[in-house]
Amino acid sequence: MTKYLFILLFIAGISCSADFTSTHFYKGVNLVGTSQVQKSDIYDDLIKVKANSVSIVPFAYGNSHNGELTIKTNWQWWGESIEGSKELAKMAKERGMKVMLKPQIWFDGGRYTGNVNLESEEKWKRFERSYEEYILLHAKNASDLGLDIFCIGTELKEFVLNRPAFWTELIFKVKAIYKGKLTYAGNWDSYKLMPFWEELDYIGVDAYFPLSNSDTPTVDEVKHGWSGPIAELKEISETNNKKILFCEFGFRSISKCGMEPWVSDRGGELNLLAQKNCYQGTFESVWTEPFMAGGFLWKWYPNHENSGGPNCKRFTPQNKPSQQIISDFFSRK
Repeated sequence: MTKYLFILLFIAGISCSADFTSTHFYKGVNLVGTSQVQKSDIYDDLIKVKANSVSIVPFAYGNSHNGELTIKTNWQWWGESIEGSKELAKMAKERGMKVMLKPQIWFDGGRYTGNVNLESEEKWKRFERSYEEYILLHAKNASDLGLDIFCIGTELKEFVLNRPAFWTELIFKVKAIYKGKLTYAGNWDSYKLMPFWEELDYIGVDAYFPLSNSDTPTVDEVKHGWSGPIAELKEISETNNKKILFCEFGFRSISKCGMEPWVSDRGGELNLLAQKNCYQGTFESVWTEPFMAGGFLWKWYPNHENSGGPNCKRFTPQNKPSQQIISDFFSRK
């Protein structure tokens, strides 16, 4: 009996080690869900820029005051709905792309998800019941479609830290349904606090680290800005024997876009070079680290021909100088 137990433990150790040294590298984007039904040709331009992966992002809607979570609505956009997200994922798989399903929450008034902290046990229980229903529903969809990665949550710091037992049980229930890779998208300033990395396959990070205060940071400035985050990412990767997956990363095409990359409003001064340099510096530094499993840039619109462009200040790199940088680096690894 002892002999067989040793063999099983040895095999498990090999499996864990093999996962950490996996050769697959995710070169992906977070796809924007649209109000209109889409066809599979939306992936043509992604394939042209050498992307091999896509993150599909459905949404539920939360009330940050009473913990109610609405999973289905009559007014929800097709691409952010349950059925729309399934179709987008299915079409991506048919085109040979890896797919991460990443269900998220939009709280009332756009309140930041990581700060939502409910006031009573009753409200937490209400939220937990509806969130579990939401995640397990999408876990089944991910299983049925044979998707490559399932993300169990995005930037829910207070929820995780206040209710760790719930997350332990949720992960157990997800694993009973879905047999692919699991991750969680921890925000850049709190991912190290998450208590469950050993139970998941990738350490997921929404990598909006502040890198430079310059209006137009040089590539070298951006690379220098990554030195601190790289050390932290390497440490947590080695401690948990897991690779790092950037569930989100990106920059707006404005001046100082490397200072607070998480800011998503539409202000700022148009600066295409700043965005390009931030992407290039990122790809030349952290992207090449051996602890990286790749990532999904934020974000990409299905209507490529009419998206982004030289006057667009938003995150998308489409039809901007950054698009060529992304294509170049997606082609290399």
